[in-house]
Amino acid sequence: MRKRKKDNRFWFALIAWFLLFFVMRTTGLFLALVVLIIPLVLLSSLLVNLSLISKRNVLINQYLKGHSESHNRFFLLLIGCAAKVLAADGKIEEVEVQTIKNFFMMHFSFNKTSLLWVEETLNSELKRGKSIEALSSEINRFFAYDLKLALLDFLFRLAAADFIVKDSEQRVLKAFATAVGITETDYSFLYRRYCIGSAGSQSSVKPKNQHYRILGLSEGATQQEIKSAYRQLVKKFHPDTVAQLGEDVKKASENRMKEIQQAYEALKQ
Repeated sequence: MRKRKKDNRFWFALIAWFLLFFVMRTTGLFLALVVLIIPLVLLSSLLVNLSLISKRNVLINQYLKGHSESHNRFFLLLIGCAAKVLAADGKIEEVEVQTIKNFFMMHFSFNKTSLLWVEETLNSELKRGKSIEALSSEINRFFAYDLKLALLDFLFRLAAADFIVKDSEQRVLKAFATAVGITETDYSFLYRRYCIGSAGSQSSVKPKNQHYRILGLSEGATQQEIKSAYRQLVKKFHPDTVAQLGEDVKKASENRMKEIQQAYEALKQ
C-alpha cells in the first residue's frame, strides 16, 4: 500500500506540473516567468564574477604587501617594458603572453597568485600603451645604473625566451637601453648574448659556442678576453647588486651568475 501511495504522489505531481505549464503558456505567464528568470540569471552571473574579481584583488594586494616597494616597482616597470616589447610588431598573440608568464615562473618562481598580478599588470600596460620615454623616465628616477642593467638583462632574456628576438623587438630594446643610459659596451654584450644567432633553437647551438655567447664573446676569443669578460660580468651581474629587490630577483641573478661561472670554467685554460 505504501508503494502504491508513493506512485500516486508521483503521478499527481507530474499531472500538476503539466497543468501548471499549460496554464502558464495559455495565460502568458510563461513568457513573464522567462523574462523574470533571464535578468536573475544575468544578475547571478554578475555577482559570481564580482566575487571572483574581489577575491583576485585581495590575493594580489596580499602579494604586494608581502614585498618591498622597490621590489614591486622593479617588476611593475619590467612588465611595462615587456608590454612594449610584446607589442613591438603590432600584434599580440596569446602564446606570447603565455611565454611571459612562463618566464616569470621559471626565473622568479612566481606562483599562481603572483602570476595573477603579472597578467593583470600586463593587460593594463598593453591597454595604456605607455611610451618608452615615460617608462624610461621612471626607471631613471628610481634606479641606479646596476639595477637598470639588471632590468635590461631580464628584458633581453624575456625577449629571447621563445628563441627568436625579432628585429622589431631589438629596436625597442635598443631604445630602452639608450633612454636609460646603458653604455654601448654593456648593450653590445647583451646583444651578442641574446640576439646573435637567436633565430634558431638553443639546442642547435654547439655547447662551446654557447659558452662564448654567455660571456658575450665571439667564437675564438683569446684567454685574456675570456678572463676580462668574466671579471666584468661578475662585477656587473653579481647577485648582491639586486639583493635590495628581494629573494626572487636575487635568486634569478644567482642562476645567471652560475651560467657565467660554468661558461668561464668551460673556456678557460
